[in-house]
Amino acid sequence: MSDDTLTGTATFTSWVEDPPHGPDAPTPRLAHAVAAFAYQGDIEGPSECRYVLHYAAADTGTVVGVERIAAAGGVRVLHHEGTFGPDGVDIRFTDEAGATGGFHAGAEAKEWTWSLGATGRTK
Repeated sequence: MSDDTLTGTATFTSWVEDPPHGPDAPTPRLAHAVAAFAYQGDIEGPSECRYVLHYAAADTGTVVGVERIAAAGGVRVLHHEGTFGPDGVDIRFTDEAGATGGFHAGAEAKEWTWSLGATGRTK
């Protein structure tokens, strides 16, 4: 990766979804969730993310969200777009300065690696 790319790990710390996911949940449906993550690496600090999920089937769908990271160097906001399914979640995000990045997390993952291009900015 180039010097203008930020990298690290994110650890899942909480998830509250409404209506809750489960075998009796109808599909298709919309749900919303509040998630929390802990970032380590070039960006460090806790975050809170608000997601809107569209379940097309029981375990498959799309998601959009806005995440606020209380990073050591200041607040960073990420806009998320992605898909989820039985094999996990794929998220692409963009920050307020237009840098893009993302991650893939397996279905049972509690931690994953991420990257965020930081063109025009330094670490």
